[in-house]
Amino acid sequence: MCFYFVGTYANYRFTPESQGVLDHASLYAPLTTVDAFGRRLMIGWIREERGDSDLRRAGWAGAQSIPRVLSLDSRSRLIMTLVPELNKLRDSQHHYAMQSLDGEITLGVRGWALEVEAEFALGDQGLCTVTVAASVDGRERTDVSYDAASQRLIVRTVTQAGGQERAVSHPLDAHENLALRMLLDGSLLEIIANGRTSLTHRFYAADRSNDGVRLSGAGPRRSGSTCGKCRPSGAEARSLMGVCRLKTRRDRESYSGGESPQHFLLQIMKGTAA
Repeated sequence: MCFYFVGTYANYRFTPESQGVLDHASLYAPLTTVDAFGRRLMIGWIREERGDSDLRRAGWAGAQSIPRVLSLDSRSRLIMTLVPELNKLRDSQHHYAMQSLDGEITLGVRGWALEVEAEFALGDQGLCTVTVAASVDGRERTDVSYDAASQRLIVRTVTQAGGQERAVSHPLDAHENLALRMLLDGSLLEIIANGRTSLTHRFYAADRSNDGVRLSGAGPRRSGSTCGKCRPSGAEARSLMGVCRLKTRRDRESYSGGESPQHFLLQIMKGTAA
């Protein structure tokens, strides 16, 4: 867990006035800078959640987050927005119109390099879930759920060998819809809810053919979602590696050399990449 403080700075002294959680899971050691456009940008390091033997076998550990633009809302809460340069790296886009959701819908998009945006209008007892990395039978999957009754955001990875779950508090303001922004990139899943609750999740799938995406819900609600899919990275072409990796981290098992994804992203943010 990583925290932030909001306050005033005067005469070389910082006086905190409020605080919050920057990320509830694997993101830590954030660094910020102000770019040429005056934006306060943040990049964090994402820890591993696998054992030392697995790390040695893989030959690498850790990754960087997607750059985020930081700001404060009217209540001095930290707001995190993914850099708009991410939009330039999208490949195909699938849009799903607003509809009632009471059950499960399988979306026509698959993959391990995905951007998902979803908005839900929930009642006081509503429950909704976005599922990624799903097998056909549902025995392997990662669910990102919101329970309106308990006002909790929950990420749960389920495998045949067991599972892991993390739940964090995410109260919605009056008349506020749930807005999820999710980036799946191999073993990393960055989740930002309503711009202010960040939950960075690591999970390690044994079978990369389990790549389905689903929406599900219980109780009357309406939902609208957009899924932007990147092309598969790796052997096809190194330049696509950067497209899927806008994120500065790429899992090395799918990366075969050439320009680093981090370099590719920085060039796009400078406006020099095609």
